[in-house]
Amino acid sequence: MQLKSFENLDLKNKTAIIRVDFNVPIKNNEVTELTRIKTAKPTIDLVKKLGGKVVLLAHLGRPEAGKYEAEFSLKQIITAIESTLNYRVDFVEYNPELSSEKIKTLGNSEDSIILIENIRFFEGEETNSNEFSQKLAQLGDIYINDAFGVSHRKHASTYGICKHLPSYAGLLLQAEINAMEKIRQGQIKKPLTVIVGGAKIDTKIGILNDYAERADNLIIGGALANTFLLAQGYEIGKSKVELDKVTVAQQIIDTAKTNNVNLILPTDTIIAETISETSETEIIKVENLNNNAIILDLGPETIAEINNTIADSGTIIWNGPMGFFELTPFASGTKALIKAISDTQAETYIGGGDSLDAMNKFGFSDFGKFTHVSTGGGAMIDYLQGEAMPAVEILKN
Repeated sequence: MQLKSFENLDLKNKTAIIRVDFNVPIKNNEVTELTRIKTAKPTIDLVKKLGGKVVLLAHLGRPEAGKYEAEFSLKQIITAIESTLNYRVDFVEYNPELSSEKIKTLGNSEDSIILIENIRFFEGEETNSNEFSQKLAQLGDIYINDAFGVSHRKHASTYGICKHLPSYAGLLLQAEINAMEKIRQGQIKKPLTVIVGGAKIDTKIGILNDYAERADNLIIGGALANTFLLAQGYEIGKSKVELDKVTVAQQIIDTAKTNNVNLILPTDTIIAETISETSETEIIKVENLNNNAIILDLGPETIAEINNTIADSGTIIWNGPMGFFELTPFASGTKALIKAISDTQAETYIGGGDSLDAMNKFGFSDFGKFTHVSTGGGAMIDYLQGEAMPAVEILKN
């Protein structure tokens, strides 16, 4: 897919409005994972090099549409942005009027960029209001989308604005689409191993169904594996499960069998009766699970099988952790998975916010070891299963 590029434009005395994805995790008022900020730097740097001024549009969390909520203010990530991007941030406080005249007085030095308060605070953003799209367009001369993670959404800051300004794809967005398109077109090394983890089946039904038909290996872990174990008739005790998705899980199991896809589900697990850093754990085979068990990680037998499969793979796609990796007693499965992926010679494609969190937690923040690390979890899944990406389609050359 050829997207319109801004790389050869003369931006002297012009302002580029850049939609970035700064929806980063925050704990105790600190940004705990910086990937989405780091990966915005190449596009911002290039706009500056081309002589342009930068206005950033971004969101944080899920505030009520059209309402200011302090807990989702971008103000709390300014320090992280400045230290990561090496620019001073001229911050524009929330004002429903979004005065373009005031904003034009900011961000004029080479070392400064403008950041508008959380774009989802504004009425008209999520409804893709044409009036609000026009208001955004008045903030600059061109528009650049560099936010793959929200490009499956038809919002004013991702889609509507494109109808009012010359619009282009940022460097990160181009890299994301090129990587995803390669997978979607089947231009990959075989065998193909797809690893899906996390908590819920609901958002991943499409990719599970798709790759249950065409992957060589489909590995399912995390809490969503519990629903598959239940579908197979195993007792899962007090483990997290989606009872309304058991039939869906069985259909995916049947699809994999029909298409001779090697489906790998946990054969042993790490269980506990409580969830804490001091929990007493037990390794138990799935056929021996009991009523009091809470499944929280993969057991060593399952980890070994996954490692062997990864070692024999040509291409690996991974989205979602294998267990409750945030706590040490339940981190082994996810940590072992990341190490196995980093050690392999296969092409490796990784996505999902929790996956990025886990990689940083376990010291795998050198993303150069992987073919592509996506900043968009839901967007990556949508794109791989062929869903429309309106904010990308509108940027086609």
